[in-house]
Amino acid sequence: MPIKQEAPAEPLAEIPAEPIISTPEPEIIYKAFDENTLYTLLVAELAGGRNRFDIMLGNYVQQAQSTRDAGVVARASRLARFINATKPAVEMSLLWTEIEPENNEAHLNATAALIMARRYIEAFEHGRILLERDHDSGLDSLGAATSRAPKEVVQTLRDEYTKLSSDFPQDARLLLGLCYLENQLGHNEEALKACQASLVVKADSLPARAQEARLLMLLGKNTEAQASFKKLVEDYPENTRLRLNYARSLSRTDLNASAEQFAKLNASLPNDPDIALALGLVYYQLKKFDEAQQTLNQLVDMGRHQSTAHYYLGQIEERRGNSLDALSHLSKVQPGSDYARALGQITQILERDGKPGEALSFLTSRRKNDSNEYLEESYLLESEIYIRQGNFEQADATLTHALSEIEGSARLLYARAMLYSQMDNLQGAESDLRSVIAQSPDNAVALNALGYTLADKTERLEEAYEYINRAYQLNPDSAAVIDSMGWVLYRLGQHRKALSYLREAHAKYPDHEIAAHLGEVLWVMGKRKEAKTVWKDALKKKPDSVLIKNTLRRLNATLH
Repeated sequence: MPIKQEAPAEPLAEIPAEPIISTPEPEIIYKAFDENTLYTLLVAELAGGRNRFDIMLGNYVQQAQSTRDAGVVARASRLARFINATKPAVEMSLLWTEIEPENNEAHLNATAALIMARRYIEAFEHGRILLERDHDSGLDSLGAATSRAPKEVVQTLRDEYTKLSSDFPQDARLLLGLCYLENQLGHNEEALKACQASLVVKADSLPARAQEARLLMLLGKNTEAQASFKKLVEDYPENTRLRLNYARSLSRTDLNASAEQFAKLNASLPNDPDIALALGLVYYQLKKFDEAQQTLNQLVDMGRHQSTAHYYLGQIEERRGNSLDALSHLSKVQPGSDYARALGQITQILERDGKPGEALSFLTSRRKNDSNEYLEESYLLESEIYIRQGNFEQADATLTHALSEIEGSARLLYARAMLYSQMDNLQGAESDLRSVIAQSPDNAVALNALGYTLADKTERLEEAYEYINRAYQLNPDSAAVIDSMGWVLYRLGQHRKALSYLREAHAKYPDHEIAAHLGEVLWVMGKRKEAKTVWKDALKKKPDSVLIKNTLRRLNATLH
Protein backbone atom coordinates (compact mmCIF):
# COMPACT_ATOMS: atom_id res chain seq x y z
CA MET A 1 0.00 0.00 0.00
CA PRO A 2 1.62 3.32 -1.06
CA ILE A 3 2.68 5.83 1.55
CA LYS A 4 1.70 9.37 0.71
CA GLN A 5 3.91 12.27 1.74
CA GLU A 6 2.47 15.63 2.67
CA ALA A 7 3.83 18.58 0.68
CA PRO A 8 5.68 21.05 2.90
CA ALA A 9 3.74 24.12 3.86
CA GLU A 10 4.69 27.22 1.96
CA PRO A 11 7.09 29.32 4.06
CA LEU A 12 5.85 32.68 5.27
CA ALA A 13 7.47 35.82 3.94
CA GLU A 14 10.23 37.17 6.11
CA ILE A 15 9.72 40.46 7.95
CA PRO A 16 13.08 42.21 8.07
CA ALA A 17 14.58 43.61 11.22
CA GLU A 18 14.49 47.32 11.76
CA PRO A 19 17.07 48.98 9.52
CA ILE A 20 20.36 50.03 10.99
CA ILE A 21 20.02 53.67 11.91
CA SER A 22 22.48 55.98 10.24
CA THR A 23 22.89 59.67 10.83
CA PRO A 24 21.91 62.23 8.17
CA GLU A 25 24.60 63.02 5.64
CA PRO A 26 26.58 65.93 7.17
CA GLU A 27 27.54 68.98 5.20
CA ILE A 28 30.89 68.50 3.47
CA ILE A 29 33.59 70.76 4.86
CA TYR A 30 36.69 70.75 2.73
CA LYS A 31 39.86 71.25 4.74
CA ALA A 32 43.06 72.73 3.53
CA PHE A 33 43.76 69.83 1.22
CA ASP A 34 46.50 70.11 -1.35
CA GLU A 35 45.47 71.11 -4.85
CA ASN A 36 45.39 67.56 -6.26
CA THR A 37 43.20 66.21 -3.45
CA LEU A 38 40.80 69.14 -3.67
CA TYR A 39 40.48 68.75 -7.45
CA THR A 40 39.87 64.99 -7.16
CA LEU A 41 37.14 65.51 -4.58
CA LEU A 42 35.45 68.24 -6.61
CA VAL A 43 35.45 65.96 -9.65
CA ALA A 44 33.91 63.26 -7.45
CA GLU A 45 31.08 65.57 -6.37
CA LEU A 46 30.40 66.65 -9.96
CA ALA A 47 30.31 62.99 -11.02
CA GLY A 48 27.83 62.28 -8.22
CA GLY A 49 25.63 65.12 -9.47
CA ARG A 50 25.47 63.27 -12.82
CA ASN A 51 24.73 59.95 -11.05
CA ARG A 52 28.16 58.60 -11.97
CA PHE A 53 28.62 57.12 -8.52
CA ASP A 54 31.29 54.73 -9.77
CA ILE A 55 33.61 57.67 -10.55
CA MET A 56 32.60 59.44 -7.36
CA LEU A 57 33.34 56.39 -5.21
CA GLY A 58 36.64 55.66 -6.96
CA ASN A 59 37.89 59.18 -6.30
CA TYR A 60 36.77 59.18 -2.68
CA VAL A 61 38.34 55.78 -1.95
CA GLN A 62 41.61 56.93 -3.52
CA GLN A 63 41.72 60.11 -1.42
CA ALA A 64 40.52 58.34 1.74
CA GLN A 65 43.47 55.96 1.50
CA SER A 66 45.99 58.69 0.75
CA THR A 67 44.79 61.39 3.18
CA ARG A 68 43.25 59.21 5.93
CA ASP A 69 41.04 62.21 6.59
CA ALA A 70 38.07 61.16 8.75
CA GLY A 71 35.58 63.24 6.77
CA VAL A 72 36.69 61.85 3.42
CA VAL A 73 36.74 58.30 4.76
CA ALA A 74 33.26 58.71 6.26
CA ARG A 75 31.84 59.99 2.97
CA ALA A 76 33.48 57.14 1.06
CA SER A 77 32.03 54.63 3.54
CA ARG A 78 28.51 56.03 3.31
CA LEU A 79 28.67 56.25 -0.48
CA ALA A 80 29.90 52.65 -0.87
CA ARG A 81 27.03 51.40 1.24
CA PHE A 82 24.55 53.56 -0.66
CA ILE A 83 25.47 51.96 -3.99
CA ASN A 84 25.95 48.47 -2.48
CA ALA A 85 29.63 48.33 -3.35
CA THR A 86 30.53 45.66 -0.81
CA LYS A 87 34.32 45.55 -0.95
CA PRO A 88 34.94 49.32 -0.68
CA ALA A 89 32.15 49.59 1.90
CA VAL A 90 34.02 47.15 4.14
CA GLU A 91 37.43 48.72 3.49
CA MET A 92 36.23 52.29 4.14
CA SER A 93 34.12 51.48 7.20
CA LEU A 94 36.98 49.57 8.83
CA LEU A 95 39.38 52.39 8.01
CA TRP A 96 36.91 54.80 9.57
CA THR A 97 36.79 52.80 12.82
CA GLU A 98 40.59 52.68 12.82
CA ILE A 99 40.87 56.47 12.45
CA GLU A 100 37.97 57.31 14.79
CA PRO A 101 37.50 54.34 17.14
CA GLU A 102 35.18 56.33 19.41
CA ASN A 103 32.83 57.30 16.58
CA ASN A 104 29.64 55.28 16.94
CA GLU A 105 28.52 55.90 13.37
CA ALA A 106 31.79 54.43 12.14
CA HIS A 107 31.09 51.18 13.99
CA LEU A 108 27.47 51.19 12.81
CA ASN A 109 28.65 51.51 9.22
CA ALA A 110 31.19 48.74 9.80
CA THR A 111 28.45 46.48 11.16
CA ALA A 112 26.27 47.10 8.11
CA ALA A 113 29.14 46.73 5.61
CA LEU A 114 30.34 43.48 7.16
CA ILE A 115 26.79 42.13 7.05
CA MET A 116 26.75 42.98 3.32
CA ALA A 117 29.97 41.00 2.95
CA ARG A 118 28.55 38.09 5.01
CA ARG A 119 31.37 38.49 7.52
CA TYR A 120 28.92 38.01 10.34
CA ILE A 121 31.25 37.30 13.25
CA GLU A 122 33.26 40.47 12.55
CA ALA A 123 30.01 42.45 12.23
CA PHE A 124 28.98 41.16 15.65
CA GLU A 125 32.14 42.55 17.26
CA HIS A 126 31.31 46.07 16.10
CA GLY A 127 27.69 45.61 17.21
CA ARG A 128 28.94 44.52 20.62
CA ILE A 129 31.01 47.71 20.93
CA LEU A 130 27.92 49.81 20.19
CA LEU A 131 25.80 47.82 22.63
CA GLU A 132 28.33 48.37 25.41
CA ARG A 133 28.19 52.10 24.65
CA ASP A 134 24.41 52.06 25.03
CA HIS A 135 24.00 52.88 21.33
CA ASP A 136 21.72 51.26 18.74
CA SER A 137 23.78 48.23 17.80
CA GLY A 138 22.23 46.82 14.64
CA LEU A 139 22.32 43.36 16.25
CA ASP A 140 18.71 42.73 15.24
CA SER A 141 19.63 43.34 11.59
CA LEU A 142 22.62 41.04 11.97
CA GLY A 143 20.46 38.27 13.41
CA ALA A 144 17.97 38.58 10.56
CA ALA A 145 20.69 38.72 7.90
CA THR A 146 22.22 35.35 8.81
CA SER A 147 19.36 33.30 7.35
CA ARG A 148 21.75 31.86 4.72
CA ALA A 149 24.84 31.70 6.90
CA PRO A 150 26.46 28.33 7.68
CA LYS A 151 24.85 26.64 10.65
CA GLU A 152 28.02 26.79 12.72
CA VAL A 153 28.15 30.59 12.27
CA VAL A 154 24.52 30.91 13.38
CA GLN A 155 25.22 28.70 16.41
CA THR A 156 28.28 30.78 17.37
CA LEU A 157 26.31 34.00 17.12
CA ARG A 158 23.37 32.53 19.05
CA ASP A 159 25.75 31.62 21.89
CA GLU A 160 27.27 35.12 21.88
CA TYR A 161 23.85 36.79 21.83
CA THR A 162 22.69 34.58 24.72
CA LYS A 163 25.68 35.61 26.82
CA LEU A 164 25.11 39.29 26.05
CA SER A 165 21.40 39.07 26.83
CA SER A 166 22.18 38.23 30.46
CA ASP A 167 24.18 41.50 30.70
CA PHE A 168 21.75 43.56 28.59
CA PRO A 169 18.29 42.09 29.31
CA GLN A 170 16.58 45.35 28.35
CA ASP A 171 18.05 45.72 24.87
CA ALA A 172 15.17 45.07 22.45
CA ARG A 173 17.37 44.84 19.34
CA LEU A 174 19.66 42.26 20.92
CA LEU A 175 16.69 40.14 22.03
CA LEU A 176 15.09 40.35 18.58
CA GLY A 177 18.39 39.35 16.98
CA LEU A 178 18.52 36.34 19.33
CA CYS A 179 14.97 35.49 18.25
CA TYR A 180 16.00 35.41 14.57
CA LEU A 181 19.01 33.21 15.32
CA GLU A 182 16.99 30.71 17.37
CA ASN A 183 14.42 30.58 14.59
CA GLN A 184 17.11 29.86 11.99
CA LEU A 185 18.33 26.97 14.13
CA GLY A 186 14.79 25.57 14.26
CA HIS A 187 14.36 26.43 17.95
CA ASN A 188 11.01 28.16 17.51
CA GLU A 189 9.87 27.94 21.13
CA GLU A 190 13.10 29.62 22.26
CA ALA A 191 12.76 32.13 19.42
CA LEU A 192 9.25 33.05 20.55
CA LYS A 193 10.45 33.59 24.13
CA ALA A 194 13.21 35.93 22.92
CA CYS A 195 10.79 37.77 20.63
CA GLN A 196 8.25 38.28 23.39
CA ALA A 197 11.01 39.46 25.75
CA SER A 198 11.94 42.03 23.09
CA LEU A 199 8.31 43.18 22.95
CA VAL A 200 8.23 43.64 26.72
CA VAL A 201 11.00 46.22 26.26
CA LYS A 202 9.67 47.77 23.04
CA ALA A 203 6.00 46.89 22.56
CA ASP A 204 5.57 48.96 19.38
CA SER A 205 8.37 47.27 17.40
CA LEU A 206 6.83 46.31 14.06
CA PRO A 207 9.50 43.69 13.17
CA ALA A 208 9.17 42.04 16.59
CA ARG A 209 5.37 41.98 16.43
CA ALA A 210 5.46 40.53 12.93
CA GLN A 211 8.04 37.95 13.94
CA GLU A 212 5.95 36.93 16.93
CA ALA A 213 2.94 36.34 14.69
CA ARG A 214 5.06 34.36 12.24
CA LEU A 215 6.49 32.16 15.00
CA LEU A 216 3.04 31.50 16.43
CA MET A 217 2.02 30.26 13.00
CA LEU A 218 5.11 28.06 12.68
CA LEU A 219 4.31 26.57 16.07
CA GLY A 220 0.78 25.70 14.98
CA LYS A 221 -0.81 28.28 17.27
CA ASN A 222 -3.09 29.41 14.48
CA THR A 223 -5.67 31.31 16.50
CA GLU A 224 -3.06 33.39 18.31
CA ALA A 225 -1.10 33.96 15.11
CA GLN A 226 -4.12 35.14 13.17
CA ALA A 227 -5.15 37.47 15.99
CA SER A 228 -1.64 38.96 15.96
CA PHE A 229 -1.61 39.39 12.19
CA LYS A 230 -5.12 40.88 12.25
CA LYS A 231 -4.06 43.53 14.80
CA LEU A 232 -0.95 44.30 12.76
CA VAL A 233 -3.00 44.77 9.59
CA GLU A 234 -5.41 47.04 11.47
CA ASP A 235 -2.49 49.12 12.78
CA TYR A 236 -0.65 49.18 9.44
CA PRO A 237 -3.36 48.86 6.76
CA GLU A 238 -1.05 50.00 3.96
CA ASN A 239 1.66 47.45 4.76
CA THR A 240 1.18 44.87 2.00
CA ARG A 241 3.74 42.46 3.41
CA LEU A 242 1.84 42.20 6.69
CA ARG A 243 -1.43 41.67 4.84
CA LEU A 244 0.23 39.00 2.72
CA ASN A 245 1.38 37.13 5.82
CA TYR A 246 -2.09 37.50 7.33
CA ALA A 247 -3.69 36.11 4.16
CA ARG A 248 -1.28 33.17 4.13
CA SER A 249 -1.94 32.39 7.78
CA LEU A 250 -5.69 32.43 7.18
CA SER A 251 -5.31 30.04 4.24
CA ARG A 252 -4.59 27.26 6.75
CA THR A 253 -7.88 27.57 8.61
CA ASP A 254 -10.26 30.00 6.89
CA LEU A 255 -10.06 30.07 3.09
CA ASN A 256 -12.89 32.59 2.73
CA ALA A 257 -11.16 35.10 5.01
CA SER A 258 -7.88 34.39 3.21
CA ALA A 259 -9.51 35.09 -0.15
CA GLU A 260 -10.83 38.40 1.19
CA GLN A 261 -7.33 39.51 2.20
CA PHE A 262 -5.73 38.33 -1.05
CA ALA A 263 -8.46 40.15 -3.00
CA LYS A 264 -7.61 43.39 -1.20
CA LEU A 265 -3.95 42.86 -2.01
CA ASN A 266 -4.77 42.10 -5.64
CA ALA A 267 -6.86 45.27 -5.89
CA SER A 268 -4.06 47.43 -4.50
CA LEU A 269 -1.28 45.62 -6.39
CA PRO A 270 -2.95 44.43 -9.62
CA ASN A 271 0.36 43.82 -11.36
CA ASP A 272 1.84 41.59 -8.66
CA PRO A 273 1.84 38.07 -10.17
CA ASP A 274 2.51 36.29 -6.88
CA ILE A 275 -0.53 37.80 -5.21
CA ALA A 276 -2.72 37.08 -8.25
CA LEU A 277 -1.54 33.47 -8.25
CA ALA A 278 -2.24 33.04 -4.53
CA LEU A 279 -5.72 34.54 -4.93
CA GLY A 280 -6.49 32.32 -7.91
CA LEU A 281 -5.43 29.19 -6.04
CA VAL A 282 -7.47 30.10 -2.95
CA TYR A 283 -10.53 30.66 -5.15
CA TYR A 284 -9.85 27.28 -6.77
CA GLN A 285 -9.71 25.57 -3.37
CA LEU A 286 -13.01 27.25 -2.47
CA LYS A 287 -14.48 25.90 -5.72
CA LYS A 288 -15.25 29.47 -6.78
CA PHE A 289 -14.25 28.57 -10.30
CA ASP A 290 -15.54 31.72 -12.05
CA GLU A 291 -13.46 33.94 -9.76
CA ALA A 292 -10.48 31.59 -10.02
CA GLN A 293 -10.70 31.59 -13.81
CA GLN A 294 -10.81 35.38 -13.95
CA THR A 295 -7.77 35.73 -11.68
CA LEU A 296 -5.77 33.03 -13.44
CA ASN A 297 -6.49 34.62 -16.82
CA GLN A 298 -5.09 37.80 -15.31
CA LEU A 299 -1.78 35.93 -14.95
CA VAL A 300 -1.92 34.68 -18.53
CA ASP A 301 -2.44 38.26 -19.71
CA MET A 302 0.51 39.40 -17.57
CA GLY A 303 2.72 36.67 -19.02
CA ARG A 304 3.62 35.50 -15.51
CA HIS A 305 3.17 32.09 -13.83
CA GLN A 306 1.57 31.03 -17.10
CA SER A 307 2.19 27.29 -16.72
CA THR A 308 0.59 27.15 -13.27
CA ALA A 309 -2.29 29.31 -14.51
CA HIS A 310 -2.89 27.04 -17.51
CA TYR A 311 -2.70 23.94 -15.32
CA TYR A 312 -5.46 25.16 -13.00
CA LEU A 313 -7.50 26.61 -15.86
CA GLY A 314 -7.33 23.14 -17.35
CA GLN A 315 -8.51 21.65 -14.06
CA ILE A 316 -11.44 24.07 -13.98
CA GLU A 317 -12.50 23.22 -17.53
CA GLU A 318 -12.23 19.50 -16.78
CA ARG A 319 -14.50 19.91 -13.75
CA ARG A 320 -16.99 21.63 -16.01
CA GLY A 321 -16.82 18.72 -18.43
CA ASN A 322 -15.10 20.73 -21.17
CA SER A 323 -12.46 18.20 -22.22
CA LEU A 324 -11.26 20.10 -25.31
CA ASP A 325 -10.76 23.36 -23.40
CA ALA A 326 -9.07 21.45 -20.56
CA LEU A 327 -6.67 19.77 -22.98
CA SER A 328 -5.96 23.12 -24.65
CA HIS A 329 -4.87 24.68 -21.36
CA LEU A 330 -2.96 21.63 -20.11
CA SER A 331 -1.01 21.33 -23.37
CA LYS A 332 0.33 24.87 -22.78
CA VAL A 333 1.98 23.91 -19.48
CA GLN A 334 5.73 24.15 -19.98
CA PRO A 335 8.44 22.03 -18.32
CA GLY A 336 8.64 22.99 -14.66
CA SER A 337 6.88 22.31 -11.39
CA ASP A 338 3.45 21.69 -12.98
CA TYR A 339 4.56 19.81 -16.08
CA ALA A 340 4.49 16.23 -14.79
CA ARG A 341 1.03 16.75 -13.29
CA ALA A 342 -0.18 18.18 -16.60
CA LEU A 343 1.08 15.10 -18.46
CA GLY A 344 -0.84 12.89 -16.07
CA GLN A 345 -3.99 14.98 -16.37
CA ILE A 346 -3.89 14.94 -20.17
CA THR A 347 -3.54 11.15 -20.32
CA GLN A 348 -6.31 10.78 -17.72
CA ILE A 349 -8.74 12.92 -19.76
CA LEU A 350 -7.95 11.07 -22.99
CA GLU A 351 -8.41 7.71 -21.27
CA ARG A 352 -11.66 8.80 -19.63
CA ASP A 353 -12.96 9.93 -23.03
CA GLY A 354 -12.23 6.48 -24.44
CA LYS A 355 -9.04 7.42 -26.24
CA PRO A 356 -6.24 5.39 -24.56
CA GLY A 357 -4.47 5.08 -27.90
CA GLU A 358 -4.28 8.86 -28.19
CA ALA A 359 -2.96 9.04 -24.63
CA LEU A 360 -0.18 6.59 -25.50
CA SER A 361 0.64 8.46 -28.73
CA PHE A 362 0.72 11.74 -26.82
CA LEU A 363 3.26 10.37 -24.32
CA THR A 364 5.41 8.93 -27.12
CA SER A 365 5.46 12.24 -29.01
CA ARG A 366 6.28 14.23 -25.89
CA ARG A 367 9.20 11.91 -25.08
CA LYS A 368 10.81 12.85 -28.39
CA ASN A 369 10.93 16.51 -27.38
CA ASP A 370 11.11 16.49 -23.58
CA SER A 371 14.34 16.52 -21.63
CA ASN A 372 15.42 13.38 -19.80
CA GLU A 373 14.02 14.94 -16.63
CA TYR A 374 10.50 13.82 -17.61
CA LEU A 375 11.28 10.42 -19.14
CA GLU A 376 10.65 8.60 -15.89
CA GLU A 377 7.25 10.22 -15.38
CA SER A 378 6.24 9.57 -18.98
CA TYR A 379 7.07 5.85 -18.84
CA LEU A 380 5.27 5.49 -15.51
CA LEU A 381 2.14 7.06 -16.98
CA GLU A 382 2.34 4.77 -20.00
CA SER A 383 2.67 1.66 -17.84
CA GLU A 384 -0.32 2.75 -15.74
CA ILE A 385 -2.47 3.01 -18.88
CA TYR A 386 -1.58 -0.56 -19.83
CA ILE A 387 -2.23 -1.75 -16.26
CA ARG A 388 -5.69 -0.17 -16.23
CA GLN A 389 -6.36 -1.96 -19.54
CA GLY A 390 -5.30 -5.23 -17.93
CA ASN A 391 -2.37 -5.53 -20.34
CA PHE A 392 0.24 -6.47 -17.74
CA GLU A 393 2.70 -7.86 -20.28
CA GLN A 394 2.87 -4.57 -22.18
CA ALA A 395 3.16 -2.63 -18.90
CA ASP A 396 6.10 -4.89 -18.00
CA ALA A 397 7.70 -4.29 -21.41
CA THR A 398 7.30 -0.52 -20.98
CA LEU A 399 8.90 -0.44 -17.52
CA THR A 400 11.69 -2.80 -18.53
CA HIS A 401 12.48 -0.63 -21.57
CA ALA A 402 12.38 2.47 -19.38
CA LEU A 403 14.88 0.89 -16.98
CA SER A 404 17.23 0.27 -19.90
CA GLU A 405 17.17 4.04 -20.53
CA ILE A 406 17.09 5.18 -16.88
CA GLU A 407 19.17 2.50 -15.23
CA GLY A 408 18.54 1.97 -11.53
CA SER A 409 15.54 4.32 -11.26
CA ALA A 410 13.98 3.62 -7.85
CA ARG A 411 10.54 4.78 -8.98
CA LEU A 412 10.57 2.54 -12.05
CA LEU A 413 11.85 -0.44 -10.07
CA TYR A 414 9.18 0.06 -7.42
CA ALA A 415 6.45 0.38 -10.06
CA ARG A 416 7.61 -2.82 -11.76
CA ALA A 417 7.76 -4.61 -8.40
CA MET A 418 4.13 -3.66 -7.72
CA LEU A 419 3.21 -4.86 -11.21
CA TYR A 420 5.02 -8.15 -10.67
CA SER A 421 3.11 -8.56 -7.40
CA GLN A 422 -0.16 -8.25 -9.33
CA MET A 423 1.17 -10.78 -11.85
CA ASP A 424 2.09 -13.19 -9.00
CA ASN A 425 5.73 -12.92 -10.11
CA LEU A 426 7.10 -13.05 -6.56
CA GLN A 427 10.70 -13.50 -7.64
CA GLY A 428 10.59 -10.42 -9.89
CA ALA A 429 8.87 -8.28 -7.26
CA GLU A 430 11.34 -9.29 -4.57
CA SER A 431 14.33 -8.68 -6.85
CA ASP A 432 13.21 -5.16 -7.79
CA LEU A 433 12.37 -4.20 -4.21
CA ARG A 434 15.74 -5.46 -3.01
CA SER A 435 17.37 -3.29 -5.69
CA VAL A 436 15.54 -0.24 -4.37
CA ILE A 437 16.54 -1.04 -0.78
CA ALA A 438 20.16 -1.59 -1.83
CA GLN A 439 20.16 1.98 -3.20
CA SER A 440 18.28 3.42 -0.22
CA PRO A 441 18.41 1.24 2.92
CA ASP A 442 16.05 3.58 4.78
CA ASN A 443 13.37 3.62 2.09
CA ALA A 444 10.37 2.86 4.30
CA VAL A 445 8.03 2.44 1.32
CA ALA A 446 10.19 -0.27 -0.28
CA LEU A 447 10.88 -1.98 3.07
CA ASN A 448 7.17 -2.09 3.81
CA ALA A 449 6.32 -3.35 0.32
CA LEU A 450 8.89 -6.16 0.49
CA GLY A 451 7.82 -7.15 4.00
CA TYR A 452 4.14 -7.14 3.11
CA THR A 453 4.75 -9.14 -0.09
CA LEU A 454 6.64 -11.80 1.85
CA ALA A 455 4.01 -11.84 4.62
CA ASP A 456 1.12 -12.10 2.19
CA LYS A 457 2.50 -14.53 -0.39
CA THR A 458 5.10 -16.67 1.39
CA GLU A 459 5.78 -18.46 4.64
CA ARG A 460 8.98 -16.43 5.23
CA LEU A 461 7.18 -14.62 8.02
CA GLU A 462 10.11 -13.87 10.35
CA GLU A 463 11.98 -12.27 7.46
CA ALA A 464 8.84 -10.36 6.50
CA TYR A 465 8.51 -9.08 10.07
CA GLU A 466 12.09 -7.76 10.04
CA TYR A 467 11.45 -5.65 6.93
CA ILE A 468 8.11 -4.36 8.18
CA ASN A 469 9.54 -3.56 11.60
CA ARG A 470 12.32 -1.52 9.97
CA ALA A 471 9.69 0.36 7.99
CA TYR A 472 7.68 0.90 11.17
CA GLN A 473 10.69 2.34 13.01
CA LEU A 474 11.19 4.77 10.13
CA ASN A 475 7.53 5.72 9.65
CA PRO A 476 5.38 4.70 12.65
CA ASP A 477 2.47 6.97 11.66
CA SER A 478 1.88 5.44 8.23
CA ALA A 479 -1.43 3.59 7.98
CA ALA A 480 0.07 1.38 5.26
CA VAL A 481 2.98 0.33 7.48
CA ILE A 482 0.73 -0.19 10.51
CA ASP A 483 -1.54 -2.37 8.38
CA SER A 484 1.45 -4.43 7.25
CA MET A 485 2.56 -4.85 10.86
CA GLY A 486 -0.88 -6.08 11.83
CA TRP A 487 -1.02 -8.47 8.88
CA VAL A 488 2.38 -10.07 9.52
CA LEU A 489 1.55 -10.47 13.22
CA TYR A 490 -1.70 -12.17 12.26
CA ARG A 491 0.19 -14.49 9.93
CA LEU A 492 2.57 -15.24 12.81
CA GLY A 493 -0.41 -16.24 14.97
CA GLN A 494 -0.24 -13.20 17.28
CA HIS A 495 -3.87 -12.30 16.84
CA ARG A 496 -4.35 -9.89 19.75
CA LYS A 497 -1.36 -7.78 18.77
CA ALA A 498 -2.42 -7.94 15.15
CA LEU A 499 -5.91 -6.68 16.00
CA SER A 500 -4.50 -3.68 17.88
CA TYR A 501 -2.38 -2.61 14.90
CA LEU A 502 -5.15 -3.20 12.36
CA ARG A 503 -7.69 -1.20 14.38
CA GLU A 504 -5.19 1.69 14.47
CA ALA A 505 -4.53 1.46 10.72
CA HIS A 506 -8.26 1.32 9.93
CA ALA A 507 -8.94 4.35 12.13
CA LYS A 508 -6.27 6.29 10.24
CA TYR A 509 -7.23 5.17 6.75
CA PRO A 510 -10.39 3.03 6.41
CA ASP A 511 -9.81 1.71 2.89
CA HIS A 512 -10.97 -1.66 1.57
CA GLU A 513 -7.57 -3.39 1.86
CA ILE A 514 -7.14 -2.56 5.56
CA ALA A 515 -10.82 -3.42 6.10
CA ALA A 516 -10.24 -6.83 4.51
CA HIS A 517 -7.38 -7.53 6.92
CA LEU A 518 -9.17 -6.18 9.99
CA GLY A 519 -12.33 -8.09 9.15
CA GLU A 520 -10.39 -11.34 8.72
CA VAL A 521 -8.69 -11.05 12.11
CA LEU A 522 -11.99 -10.18 13.80
CA TRP A 523 -13.67 -13.14 12.09
CA VAL A 524 -10.96 -15.59 13.13
CA MET A 525 -11.11 -14.30 16.71
CA GLY A 526 -14.85 -14.93 16.85
CA LYS A 527 -15.89 -11.26 16.59
CA ARG A 528 -17.96 -12.02 13.51
CA LYS A 529 -20.65 -9.35 13.86
CA GLU A 530 -17.99 -6.64 13.99
CA ALA A 531 -16.13 -8.25 11.10
CA LYS A 532 -19.26 -8.10 8.93
CA THR A 533 -19.80 -4.45 9.85
CA VAL A 534 -16.24 -3.59 8.82
CA TRP A 535 -16.57 -5.39 5.49
CA LYS A 536 -20.02 -3.94 4.74
CA ASP A 537 -18.84 -0.39 5.40
CA ALA A 538 -15.84 -0.90 3.11
CA LEU A 539 -18.01 -2.35 0.31
CA LYS A 540 -20.29 0.69 0.45
CA LYS A 541 -17.26 2.78 -0.55
CA LYS A 542 -15.78 0.24 -2.96
CA PRO A 543 -18.43 -2.27 -4.05
CA ASP A 544 -16.09 -3.98 -6.52
CA SER A 545 -13.34 -4.78 -3.96
CA VAL A 546 -11.87 -8.05 -5.19
CA LEU A 547 -9.78 -8.30 -2.01
CA ILE A 548 -12.80 -8.32 0.31
CA LYS A 549 -14.71 -10.75 -1.93
CA ASN A 550 -11.71 -13.11 -2.02
CA THR A 551 -11.40 -12.86 1.76
CA LEU A 552 -15.06 -13.77 2.22
CA ARG A 553 -14.69 -16.71 -0.15
CA ARG A 554 -11.52 -17.97 1.55
CA LEU A 555 -13.09 -17.77 5.03
CA ASN A 556 -16.39 -19.19 3.78
CA ALA A 557 -17.98 -16.10 5.32
CA THR A 558 -21.18 -14.30 4.35
CA LEU A 559 -22.43 -10.81 5.10
CA HIS A 560 -25.99 -11.92 5.89
